Amino acid sequence: MAEEHECLQCQQKFLQPSQLRRHMETHMITGDFLCGLCNCLCNRLPTLDDHWRKACPEFRILFDDEEIKTMSYEDLRETAFRLTLDRYSIEDNCQEPGPSTESKKSKPSICIYCNLHLPSGTLSNHYGVHSNRNSPGELCQNSVVRYICDLCGFGFRFKKSLYAHWRQKCAEISANCPPQGIVLNNRELKKMVQGLVKRAEVEKPHELLYNRGEEEEVDDEDEDDEETKLSFTSRIVPIEGIDYKNWNVENVSDHSKCPDCGRKFHSIERLNRHIEVYHGEEKNSVFCELCQMKFTQRRILLRHLRNSCKAVRVEEPDDKKRLKLSIKDLDKMIENVKPRWKSLFNKKKRKT
Repeated sequence: MAEEHECLQCQQKFLQPSQLRRHMETHMITGDFLCGLCNCLCNRLPTLDDHWRKACPEFRILFDDEEIKTMSYEDLRETAFRLTLDRYSIEDNCQEPGPSTESKKSKPSICIYCNLHLPSGTLSNHYGVHSNRNSPGELCQNSVVRYICDLCGFGFRFKKSLYAHWRQKCAEISANCPPQGIVLNNRELKKMVQGLVKRAEVEKPHELLYNRGEEEEVDDEDEDDEETKLSFTSRIVPIEGIDYKNWNVENVSDHSKCPDCGRKFHSIERLNRHIEVYHGEEKNSVFCELCQMKFTQRRILLRHLRNSCKAVRVEEPDDKKRLKLSIKDLDKMIENVKPRWKSLFNKKKRKT
């Protein structure tokens, strides 16, 4: 039988020394790979890739979950690099003299007509949909994000991913379809999206409204995907569990108002999305006092402490005991050891 190699921290056993070395990195304080979007530190580049795919709040604001899953590691790295450049170029251009008190978390652009949050560089396209200057689903020329959903604000790299989102994942479209679904071609689907964009306006467009009349859209000459051609027909699949009242399907004139900034929204669900993206970090953010990671809810923080916090794993290497720690025991442990771990974390971050 092959010799087993045991971790001295948590007593896990491995067949190969290389596996043990890789595992030992999970017990390190921080790491040498920094996410330029949320300042999370990781031990290895694959761990940073997984962070972008599963946890980075900036990615989750800009892209739909399904879109993130389809990205290769090369796509993730390139997108993160371009988003980081885009973020800091905006900060540099807008920086004013004196110390900044603003959060360094970048904010998406906000539409003045419907208050939808959109990725940086896509606002012109979205305004064009409001003013009939262009139709939904057109290429965004000046953005890291190539295509956007003008209803929920998520970004997509490929047009076919946007159409798949509209047919299967977009809650606002689903809420405005019959319960059994509906069969539409892409031309009809785009008209439906444009109608919902216009209906969601809480302020009428100040731009000159273009009269597109009977102008007929044509497919791009370089369009190779059958699923993105205007004649392609498929069913919109209803999403289960949608609360139609929250989407204001009846289109009543009463608007939902944000309690924090006073912006108005056509539906409760649009307001909830706004609070999550724009006010979520300020209102609900909690952080681990040992490794400095941030979370939107305390229950997620507690799960992090019991399962994955590297500092807690060092302090209590026994998995069974650690999982059974009460909230009181966790708070007591953190209070006793946080000065030491905070000092170690800050030293490591300065070196990075």
